[in-house]
Amino acid sequence: MGVTGGSDSEAAQSRLRNALQTVLFRTESSTVIEECRRCGTTRESGATVCPTCGSTGIARYHID
Repeated sequence: MGVTGGSDSEAAQSRLRNALQTVLFRTESSTVIEECRRCGTTRESGATVCPTCGSTGIARYHID
């Protein structure tokens, strides 16, 4: 029997990896990460709609 939902798990790991790389390898003193509240997709700053699910609920994390 195969494992279902593998692509969701891989997508979550990829999002987490991208967020960590943004924080750990940043060159500025402050970082803002924006992610969709519905699906968790990290998105480009300034976009108003999630490119994955179309939600407008966006969380902003300011990391100093």
